[in-house]
Amino acid sequence: MNDWEIWARQNDPKEPTEEEWQTFKKICEAKLDSIFDELCTPKKRTFRRQCDFRDPPEYQPGLEDIIEVNTISSSRVEIITQEKSGLENKNKYVLLKRKGKWLLDNKQWFDDIDNRWQKGIL
Repeated sequence: MNDWEIWARQNDPKEPTEEEWQTFKKICEAKLDSIFDELCTPKKRTFRRQCDFRDPPEYQPGLEDIIEVNTISSSRVEIITQEKSGLENKNKYVLLKRKGKWLLDNKQWFDDIDNRWQKGIL
């Protein structure tokens, strides 16, 4: 995802026409679909990002520490991370094993106010 966000930012057309923007958006979404097809469980994702990228990228390797790994079953693992900067949010990545391959199913963030995990965009 980090590579995709960097690519999107570098190739984001400056002051595009509507046609240029739509073309870029289609390419962006195709690359994003490819990432989801390869690394995520196949399911309808109501809150999936739609060619939404940030600078700096939202996903940055090395800026989250793994603080806990919970093996729920032989086909489900939850990885809890702590961000090293900003609000230092806690995130939970849920991985499911499908056909011998671990796939990301969802990402959640810990809401300190409600004291519970909330669904994130993924």
